Amino acid sequence: MSGFQVKRLRLPQNKIFVITFRACAMLFAVWGILAITGTFKNAFNTVALLAYTVQTNILVAIFFGILLMRTILLTIGKGQVDKPSEKPYGFFPRLSAFVTLAIFVTMLVFWFILAPASVQGSGIGRLLALDNLAVHLITPLLMLADYIMFTERGKLKHYDPLLCGVIPYLYLLEAFTLGLTRTVRYDSLGVPSYYLYMFLDVDRYGAWVILMLGVITLFFLAIAFLWQRFDEKLGKA
Repeated sequence: MSGFQVKRLRLPQNKIFVITFRACAMLFAVWGILAITGTFKNAFNTVALLAYTVQTNILVAIFFGILLMRTILLTIGKGQVDKPSEKPYGFFPRLSAFVTLAIFVTMLVFWFILAPASVQGSGIGRLLALDNLAVHLITPLLMLADYIMFTERGKLKHYDPLLCGVIPYLYLLEAFTLGLTRTVRYDSLGVPSYYLYMFLDVDRYGAWVILMLGVITLFFLAIAFLWQRFDEKLGKA
């Protein structure tokens, strides 16, 4: 039996649409960061900056800014394209995949692990608040949409799914360093903790944290490898 066939998704690469999309996505990502940190309520929460959610949203906002600037420079003739492509505005395809998967973890972990506990603690209203949806759902989907629409397929290396784990694991290094040194104390779902996320709380769960992180890692790697394989198939279509 021959391998499955995948038809490449072809979307129009209109420069005005690309610039508009990336400008709006960047501004919305910035708005989401400011909203979730309490800036608009004159109650800026510096501790919120230590959350993986906020850090990956900041990363996406910066990346959208870079993509936007590169798109503008290309359209006014100051950028360069290595070779003709049907997706001329798909810059940094590998880095784009890394950033997209990094914030994709935000969406998956929140909705599958943290959201059920959040409903019990703060109710459905807080879960569906626009600032919460912005950083946990809308901005991740905007980054995913940018990758799907504008990034050229077939550029990922076979080992890239492993490299995609660098960003989340750098955050784990940060979180465990702060937790083990007792640097910051959080209110984790109403319970005092030195770890912002309950599945990282070694004080409460001990060695079970290793198991929980192992499951999350395997789930993430499965998605990353499927992503790379599907991307490769599309590149050959």
